[in-house]
Amino acid sequence: MIYEIVYGKEGTSDYKELATPKECKGYVKSMFPMILELRYPSEAELTPKPVVFCYTKGRKCRAILSCIKWFAGRGGNYFAQHLVFENEDDLIVAGPAWLIKRRRFYIETLTDWSEREKENTGKYSWKPIIQPSDYCIGLEEKLEPHIDRIIEDIAKKWNGADVQAKFVLLFDPSKQSDDYRLDLLYELYSRINKDKRWNYPFCTFDFQRSGWVSKPPPPKWDIVFVVDDDMKTRDYFTKHKYEPISLMKGNES
Repeated sequence: MIYEIVYGKEGTSDYKELATPKECKGYVKSMFPMILELRYPSEAELTPKPVVFCYTKGRKCRAILSCIKWFAGRGGNYFAQHLVFENEDDLIVAGPAWLIKRRRFYIETLTDWSEREKENTGKYSWKPIIQPSDYCIGLEEKLEPHIDRIIEDIAKKWNGADVQAKFVLLFDPSKQSDDYRLDLLYELYSRINKDKRWNYPFCTFDFQRSGWVSKPPPPKWDIVFVVDDDMKTRDYFTKHKYEPISLMKGNES
């Protein structure tokens, strides 16, 4: 079964559950605790704020696909939609990046949200009419040569012997948009062996949060995008044995 769960902030309130299928009421926090940790990196001084797309492995479920979006001018409000996959059979062959691009499940505006039935998001039992393994064939347009080499190198490592390799991709938000970064992941996962596409969680934007009482938690993903000049976040991932790779042509990582 596939469930949609929505979180957000209302005004200055805490980040909280706004809508969940009725059959999930009462056990969301215990069944899907990872959702509570997926918050927008609100300290990031970027304009506009990036949309965060991510795939996270669940603790008691198979997978969580998420879109987390910042809404300016609403007391630091941010909004998150999560698709929660309970069973192995729900994980279609094309992989998580393909599914996010195809379904475009995220809510575009607060108006869209206000028109929905907040207490009954329903459950998803849909499956593609055609098995989508052949759909994940990569982008129609060719990537820039230096980007293509980066994507191919990661794919070869994950398909080969270096399956534990982790990467932090350093990007320029003024040139490499939210959709562009999602496209790169779509292309990457099209080159990964189809039986491995759900092995590697990703996040299209992360920022090292300050204010942790103790040491920051370990990373959740195998590949993550970080703004190029955010040295604190870059150092955080490299200390966790991530390989830093710059997506800017001519830059050394």
